[in-house]
This record gives sequence, C-alpha cells and structure tokens, in this order.
Amino acid sequence: SAGGGIGSSTVSQIFSDKGKITYFLPSMLSSENKTLQASAVAMMSNVSRISGLQPIITKEMMFALSKLITSGVEEMGNSDQTVTGVCSTMNRLMLADSEGSKKVINPELVQAITSISLNENFVKGSKAASLLLYSMWKETNLQSFLKKQGMNKDQFVNDRTKEVNNELVENTSNNK
Repeated sequence: SAGGGIGSSTVSQIFSDKGKITYFLPSMLSSENKTLQASAVAMMSNVSRISGLQPIITKEMMFALSKLITSGVEEMGNSDQTVTGVCSTMNRLMLADSEGSKKVINPELVQAITSISLNENFVKGSKAASLLLYSMWKETNLQSFLKKQGMNKDQFVNDRTKEVNNELVENTSNNK
C-alpha cells in the first residue's frame, strides 16, 4: 500500500473492503517482531491517508495507536520512523474523527505524547508528536473536551509545539 498512486489506493481499499485490516493490523502493531510492527505502522499510515477509509479504520486503529504510544518508544523498537508513523497516523485519525478521539484521550496518553515530543533522540518522531499535541488543542471539539478533563493549553501549545507547527507552515508555504 506504499506510494501515492492508484495502485496503493486499490490495495488499501481491498484490505478495508474485506474488513480484515481492523483485525490484523492492531495485533501486528503490538508484535514483538519490530520489523513486522514497522510494516504494520507503514501500512496503517498509508491507509489512513485515504479519507474514504478513515471511518472504517478510525475506531480500532486509534485504540491500538494509543496503546502503543502509552507503552513508550521502547515498544516501538526505538525507531524514529515507527514513532513518526504512529504519531502522524494518530494525528490524521484524530482530526478525521474528533468525537471518536475522545474515547482514547486521557492524561496518560497526553503525557506519553509529550514525552515523545521532548525526546531529541527521535528527530522526526518528536516533531510528529509535537504536531499531534498542537493539533489536539487547535481542534475546537477536542480542546473543549481536554479542558473538561482538566488539561490546559500549555500542555499542547508551548515553545516546542509552536516551533514545529511554524516549521510545517513555513515549509508548506515554500512548496507552493
């Protein structure tokens, strides 16, 4: 399912049409075989980019991703690429279904994402985690929920998350 062409969309659609992706990917994400886990993260990342498939995969995948994030970077094989894929996919799915996201967001998850965002050993992963935090607060529906949970803006919008978001905005502007 890697790539951006019609072939990858077709492969992703086949997995999702069969309904099997929500059964086998969560177990692959928690695999002790880190190569298998990395492949599952890459596949999920690709599938999550297809807006028509997001409703099919969001619920199951967000639970699996939140479990993986809260278990720490060691459970992701200490791989920057895997950490990046997990955080980026979580961000994409949370924004696609902010209401469903509320079922997985808790202080433990936010703390785990914050720890990743501050971990300089994961150059891309820490940026993806920072963007995830920033996006969670900027999504109005989630922000209201986060406030009700006793969380505050500083946990989500801080020097690190603003810097990473500004980099993204700047890079997006330069690529136009």
